[in-house]
Amino acid sequence: MGRSFTVVLREQLSRQIPPPMLAQFDTVWATYMATDDSVRYPPVLASLFLPVNRRFVQSWHALDPVRLLAALTHPAIVVQGETDVQVTPVDARALASAHPDIALALLPGVNHVLKEASGATAKDQLISYTDPSIPLAPAVVPTIANWILDHSR
Repeated sequence: MGRSFTVVLREQLSRQIPPPMLAQFDTVWATYMATDDSVRYPPVLASLFLPVNRRFVQSWHALDPVRLLAALTHPAIVVQGETDVQVTPVDARALASAHPDIALALLPGVNHVLKEASGATAKDQLISYTDPSIPLAPAVVPTIANWILDHSR
């Protein structure tokens, strides 16, 4: 992610739940993140509010991925699928812009788990997440391998 966890999560939810529930999420999420994991939330969002995950989510929320990458002292590559419905090419571009030694590889037709996928929703792409027999997209390995070879000389 090239933006904060909460911003990306909210963007994802905005495509999946109605606006009144999104407003309820905003209120409950702020409380959950700041002070209390015993908040009342819409049942459909239960997996987001598990008490056992609160500290992990808080630590993730506190990270600024672009700032972290800006501090790199060696080359890196950001590999992003252009059909990723979880994190967008906007995020990848933000990460790559953090430092001049970060390469950006945008892979057409590739999703979040680096497999070929079409469809604009997570539901459309679910099979690629759950079926381990679906291989990585053909461009993934050569893209990464060529970057490694170019930087190991």
